[in-house]
Amino acid sequence: MALKQRGDGTQVRVGDMDHQVNIQQLSTLTGDGQGGRTGSHATVATVWAAIIPLSVSKSLSYGIPLKNKAYEISMAYDPDVTLTEDDILEVVETGQVLYIDSVIDVDKKYNQWKVLATQKR
Repeated sequence: MALKQRGDGTQVRVGDMDHQVNIQQLSTLTGDGQGGRTGSHATVATVWAAIIPLSVSKSLSYGIPLKNKAYEISMAYDPDVTLTEDDILEVVETGQVLYIDSVIDVDKKYNQWKVLATQKR
């Protein structure tokens, strides 16, 4: 089984990418009547990913507040999608919504993304 290198030096097997994830990006902005804007997200791609819950100490080292459950998500790079902190990920099996905190191009060759995301409580 092929191995993928994570940013922290540990390995993620391709077979560990066992969750389908919808990548959703902001599609429209509308006025909220109070001078601000609200937006809706639309699915732009569905990819396979490994979703790993982060420990409290790891979450703190990344500066993620403890009130939110943090995850590290490894997924194959999709050349048709540009991931940003404005995007959200929806786990297909559970409907769980994860908000992206940061996106890292692991090998600087556009083969794999490592995403830090949180589930808001």
